[in-house]
Amino acid sequence: MISISSFQPQQKGISLIELMIALALGTLLVLGITRYSIDALQSQQAVVDLADIQDSARITMGTVQNNIQRGGYQGCGRFARDVSSNLNKEWKDRVNTLTSSRAVDIENDSITTISMSPLFSVPVPLIISADRRTITIDNSAAQKPADRVFFSRRDNTNANRLIIATCQMLEVIDPPAINQGDTAFTLATPIHGDFINLETNEPLEGIALYNYREHKLEYNANGMNMAVTGGKPKPFISNLETNGAAFTREDNGTYTITLNFLDTLRNDIDGAPPQGESEPGLYTTRVIPRNLLEEQR
Repeated sequence: MISISSFQPQQKGISLIELMIALALGTLLVLGITRYSIDALQSQQAVVDLADIQDSARITMGTVQNNIQRGGYQGCGRFARDVSSNLNKEWKDRVNTLTSSRAVDIENDSITTISMSPLFSVPVPLIISADRRTITIDNSAAQKPADRVFFSRRDNTNANRLIIATCQMLEVIDPPAINQGDTAFTLATPIHGDFINLETNEPLEGIALYNYREHKLEYNANGMNMAVTGGKPKPFISNLETNGAAFTREDNGTYTITLNFLDTLRNDIDGAPPQGESEPGLYTTRVIPRNLLEEQR
């Protein structure tokens, strides 16, 4: 006789309860992985944001520090005598500022530094004609064509005047238009006679040509702008907090620069930062000018 139980179907696969449990566990696993990925991305973005802030702060602080240290620079001499003549009011004011404590000047939310910048990146000997009007680059010591030095193109404008200076004196000169590759130019007015050694009729030792350099950093609501020698202000850095830049001058002549960057890391700090650590996004540096007299500071 055949048993009826032998015809009962055998269970295959998983039950509905097992399927629901598997789905729940899978969902929890996916949620965990997703949460971990989000946290990892947020941490990575925070590191990138902090690195960007540190780079911006380093560049800005380095620029301000270099400008303050160069403020009042007058070539190889710290306090050269001005022998300029026939200057218009603009250039008289520029030279007076260059040779005074206002070579580093703070006004409201801006800092302006004024200095002389060498026209050439390397020392270049100059030849001055007997009438003291023609200035020529002396390339006689150049051993190969690549060693020769030339003037860069310059327009004949009031802003493009040059400064000729030694360690003892300086004079603002007004060269004509100069073409790229020229090695000489002739002035309408002779340079001051004190630049010539009367015994040898040669230029004094250390005579060189300089650019006038005026550098201004100014804070605004969107960040900080930079203008160089009368040019239009251009964006320099952004992402600063409201009142995010401060320039102060202390009684001892030290200049303090503070930058306060927008920083999402602040949202992760409950209360004050840990002891011994500064607030994220807040950077401060102190600089002492190199070219100002102590009484000028």
